[in-house]
Amino acid sequence: MSFFGSDAVGAGARAQALIVENSFLKSRFWELEKALGHGSYGVVLLIRDRFRGLPLKRRRVVLKVPIGDERGHRDLIHEIRILRIFRRCSHIGQMLANSEDVADANRPKRSFKSIMSETLQILRGRLRPPVDTVFDALRQSRIKGPAMLLEYLENGSLLALYMKAQGRVGRLPNRLLWRFYYCLIRGCIGLAYPPGGEQSDLEIETIRENMAPSRLRHGDIAMRNIMIGDRDPDGAPEHHLVEQLKLIDFGMMSLSRTPEDAISDNISAASEVMLQLINVSRHLGPPVPFTEYNGTFTKATMIIPRGGTDPFPRLDPELRDLIALGMALQPHEVPSLSVMLREIEQGMAKPASAYGALEDFESDGAIRRIMQILALDA
Repeated sequence: MSFFGSDAVGAGARAQALIVENSFLKSRFWELEKALGHGSYGVVLLIRDRFRGLPLKRRRVVLKVPIGDERGHRDLIHEIRILRIFRRCSHIGQMLANSEDVADANRPKRSFKSIMSETLQILRGRLRPPVDTVFDALRQSRIKGPAMLLEYLENGSLLALYMKAQGRVGRLPNRLLWRFYYCLIRGCIGLAYPPGGEQSDLEIETIRENMAPSRLRHGDIAMRNIMIGDRDPDGAPEHHLVEQLKLIDFGMMSLSRTPEDAISDNISAASEVMLQLINVSRHLGPPVPFTEYNGTFTKATMIIPRGGTDPFPRLDPELRDLIALGMALQPHEVPSLSVMLREIEQGMAKPASAYGALEDFESDGAIRRIMQILALDA
């Protein structure tokens, strides 16, 4: 059975996807579930293990492979090398395994006895198959070139949440917006101060005073490239109430002239995402590219009061002020990461009662219901 209709992907992507699909027909451990998307140089596929009815939940991973031309190989290798830098960042989608050429994957050599023992335990449901066995299936079908495996974030993208919100809710609670902003700025901190190192437990991105910030500019921070992870009631308090957001897709990443330019650009893009989330009702703002607000020219014209009229009267004024600064027209007027984080953490600390007559709408229960409708029931 093919998962790819004639209009699902472009001709090159469809051809590559069909080759990959056929390779998994022979795999003992993995099967192709569906295509997730494609770009100009690669195709993205959802892979799951074959073990139904076992105590362990079926594992799903995202496989990204290039379309066959030289540029596709080069661009995917570039993205692999970038994602190695962001290992352990909790607000950046994680690469689980990678190979710059699956035809020459360097898995440790083991004895036949150890391979058979591992295989039997996997088949009996006592172990999960190692994720890099996905590359074995590709190699056995004589597929060459780079490939990478990414964590699968089953709650979907922020864009999908936004599209659903347009038909189901008129706006999002301020306390939810603060938490989304927190995740995006933590992601920006990860871009500026990547921990690097080997794959290990995730950690909260931190501003490292003893480390010079990077010049890494994401280049495409947009709702389609922000995924919704899991809520963690027992983990960091920031994610007790709301699922965390994660940045993905680093194919457009570049180096800015200075670290300050990179940081302000990333913050501005994250703030523009917040502007869109505030405007789920798709209110038409003034047809001007920027406006003056509190002494600063800002691109956040959509949410700025004009002529005595507030387009979003229920929006937290402190959130409005911070987004306006985050989208300042002059990059040097964009607040630093430490200032952004401090202001957002103060905003997150507000209880529902701080919003007066909106207390019920801003309550934990209301936020959980909205997330259930817009993300978890997707």
